[in-house]
Amino acid sequence: MILEMPAPAIIFWGQELIQLYNDGYAVIMGPRHPRYLGATYRECWPDTYPVIHPWMRKLLETGEVTQVEKTFFMLTRYGFNEEAYFTFDFSPLRDDEGAIQGILQVVFEVTDVVLGERRLATIRALAPRLNAPPESATTDAIRALADNPKDIPFALIYHWDEGEQRLVLKESTGLEGLAEHAALELGRVTGAANQAADSNAPVLLESAPSLLGARHTGPWPEPTEAALALPMRRTGADRLRGVVVLGISPRLRFDATYRQFFEDLARELATHLAVEQEKRAEREAFAHAQEARTRAEAEVARRAEAEAALRASEERLRMALDAGLLGVVELQYARGTLAWDERALQHLGLPPGKAPTLAEAAARLHPDDVERARRTIEQALRPGAGAIRLECRVRGWDGQERFLLAMVKTHFDAQGRPDRVVGALQDVTEQRSAELERERLATIVEQSPDFIGVGNASGQAVWVNEAGRRLLGLKRDEDITRYHLRDFFLPEDQAFVDEHIAPAVLHGGRWEGEFRFRHFPTGAPIPAQYNTFALLEHGTRRQIGIATVSRDIREQQRLAAERERLLERERAARAEAEEANRLKDEFLATVSHELRTPLTAVLGWVQMLRTGTLSPEKRERALATVERNARAQGQLVEDLLDVSRIMTGKLKLEVSSVDVSQVVEAALDSLRPAAEAKGIRVQAALDSGGTIMGDTSRLQQVVWNLLSNAVKFTPKGGRVQVLVERRNSAVEITVADTGQGISAQFLPHVFERFRQADGSTTRKAGGLGLGLSIVRHLVELHGGTVTAFSEGEGRGATFVVSLPQAVALRRELLVPPALRGPLAEQDIPCPPQLAGLRLLIVDDEEDTRELLRSITETCGGIVTTASSADEGLGKLREGTFDVLVSDVGMPREDGYRFITRVRALPPEQGGAIPAVALTAYTRMEDRTRALLAGFDTHVPKPIEPVELMAVIASMATRRHPHRG
Repeated sequence: MILEMPAPAIIFWGQELIQLYNDGYAVIMGPRHPRYLGATYRECWPDTYPVIHPWMRKLLETGEVTQVEKTFFMLTRYGFNEEAYFTFDFSPLRDDEGAIQGILQVVFEVTDVVLGERRLATIRALAPRLNAPPESATTDAIRALADNPKDIPFALIYHWDEGEQRLVLKESTGLEGLAEHAALELGRVTGAANQAADSNAPVLLESAPSLLGARHTGPWPEPTEAALALPMRRTGADRLRGVVVLGISPRLRFDATYRQFFEDLARELATHLAVEQEKRAEREAFAHAQEARTRAEAEVARRAEAEAALRASEERLRMALDAGLLGVVELQYARGTLAWDERALQHLGLPPGKAPTLAEAAARLHPDDVERARRTIEQALRPGAGAIRLECRVRGWDGQERFLLAMVKTHFDAQGRPDRVVGALQDVTEQRSAELERERLATIVEQSPDFIGVGNASGQAVWVNEAGRRLLGLKRDEDITRYHLRDFFLPEDQAFVDEHIAPAVLHGGRWEGEFRFRHFPTGAPIPAQYNTFALLEHGTRRQIGIATVSRDIREQQRLAAERERLLERERAARAEAEEANRLKDEFLATVSHELRTPLTAVLGWVQMLRTGTLSPEKRERALATVERNARAQGQLVEDLLDVSRIMTGKLKLEVSSVDVSQVVEAALDSLRPAAEAKGIRVQAALDSGGTIMGDTSRLQQVVWNLLSNAVKFTPKGGRVQVLVERRNSAVEITVADTGQGISAQFLPHVFERFRQADGSTTRKAGGLGLGLSIVRHLVELHGGTVTAFSEGEGRGATFVVSLPQAVALRRELLVPPALRGPLAEQDIPCPPQLAGLRLLIVDDEEDTRELLRSITETCGGIVTTASSADEGLGKLREGTFDVLVSDVGMPREDGYRFITRVRALPPEQGGAIPAVALTAYTRMEDRTRALLAGFDTHVPKPIEPVELMAVIASMATRRHPHRG
């Protein structure tokens, strides 16, 4: 039965599916015939058995006829994995009882049909699109080839460059990344393409993996091992358009049909390129169309052929004009008439048929463009002039102003006279508006003080504006593209950039916050408000890059720090004022107590004395008590008066030569009885050579206060030691005791007014808490210093007074003649700390400035003066000074505002210089205001030279030179 069937057929008989087939099926069997005639299906077709066997089992069980069309099978009938397609008809074979004993399979191999349909679709896809731009021809072609990877695993399209006479690779598919990153590996492929171009015949490339770097191409797991390079010509006589290299599928036999398919593709690609080149030629011919028409009219003998060519050329030109939205206007020069096409009238805001005259059109030109248009037309009318470009603004008849671009060409007659002037008009209003907008944006970006930068989608820097380059220390001509996003930051911050910033902005997001740039030359950090975001393509939202707009916040941080410093200063001042107020209240309570306590004893004993009933012994005791309490009350009043004199600047020194040892001895003599009464041992070691210039009574007051405190706070059986010695150019007085000592918390405040370690009502020792404050002020008036030491409560205390010796007091310096006499008469004692001291004196009164200069220079100081706050601030920035002395009451800007500006300067420019305020305002609140403003101390006017020199000397001991 099957032997007579014209179609390939096979019978599968029995449960083992023994196969018997006809001659037609033997073709499908290929090399398996005749070996597997009579064999089982599974032995013959192990590769298709898993697919076919379920259908056969179903047919044997149900008897249902089955048909499967165009089914893909991978066969190995030719010794390789072959792509094949079949249509199967399965019918049951029954015995005489009707039982199914076998299967009749009629097979139609449709591989050629499937391949033919697939290849026909590829060829059709190569057909040129009617409205496609010329430049898209090669792109469309490679896209069509890429859509059929089973027949064309890879493809390369080369164009023939007529000018350079060489092939140029334009497009490729199936070789992703090869053309861009491994161009050298295309060398042999390009060589084969050149061979095909030279021989005008296809060239077969074998061992393609070695040619392409063993890259895998195509949809199959097997590598593509062969390719065919074909010259692209429409016909044998056509000129060479290029070469296409097509990969050959590893699962198909490269037979005549396959080869013919490749040759058809080459011809279609040649047609594509020809169309593309013809369109390009048409665009190039546009500028010469009128000239060609003029020459054609002159060639009478060839008029018919020329007219046909002209009509074809004009049709192509019209297509080009329509594609480019170009309008044409033609001037008949001799007659002065204009001919407008419809598109040109649209550019003037006119409907078709409303053609303006030459004068009407000229009147529509923008006044600023008239002269330029006239010069351009004159240039176009000169013999030999080619196409001239003219761009001008035109106010259309519809009221809109447009930018029109015209290419103007003059055609001349046989005598060389202008015949026709043709202009091609294009409305470029949108382009110019876009360009102006881009220019405005570019100006804004370049003039912005902020850092503005742009990078590509991988984070590589592309551009940074001028402000950004200045901020980072980059030169104007430095190549910014060699830096990556992370290079703009400090090494210790780059991990954060990699983990947080880069993932956000390189995946379509943004990141903003405070961060630090890196200054490229120095590596210094630059705090900035950092804002970076992804740049997305309009419409597709595809990321095309990143941008950064950031602001330098160093000044902002400095102002914030300055504001915080001022707030902290204000809080400290407020706390100090509150503490002073509390101390004042405690002091007033103490004063009341200390005055009332002796007054109680005085009044009580006086009343008893008046009764006359006291015995002589008690009367003497009463008188001694009254005298002792009166003296104590007098000492309290004297201390209060001293404090008042100190605060008002009225405490004066009677200066003379003083032997410090004698002063200390006198103080010891007055306190020995009190010490002996408490069983306290007083040990003294006095250097007899310690002579200074000072006030004997005030120095004795200093020593007496220190010794009385030592005796007061030392318990019975304790010890007080007094030492006077010369040390360098000073005399030191040391008073040490083994008393109750001073706590670490109170030690920094021990010399402050109204301060007492125990100010409660249960304190053991009396007093107003003024003695040590008076000691410090008196010592500083003498140009000296006083310091306190203690290892803590119960471990005693030590006070050291350092006074400059008189040996360094006499100096012969240049003093103005007008001041030399008065100064000499005052015999001013000069503290040695003033020698070489650099002072800046700011006062608006010239007489005061010169007086202060003379006094200070007499003692060896180096003086610079300024007459105003602004001048003083400038000199402070320019020079190096140890102490600043400034008047408070000055015109335009007073001393309070001046010292505030000084304290705002960095320390290296003088912001922390010790400062003395000179003022005629001597109230407590005036002194407080001066200290809160930033002065370190306050000296009232009129100025006592001795006091001023002592204050300046005390400032010099804490000096830290500052450079402006």
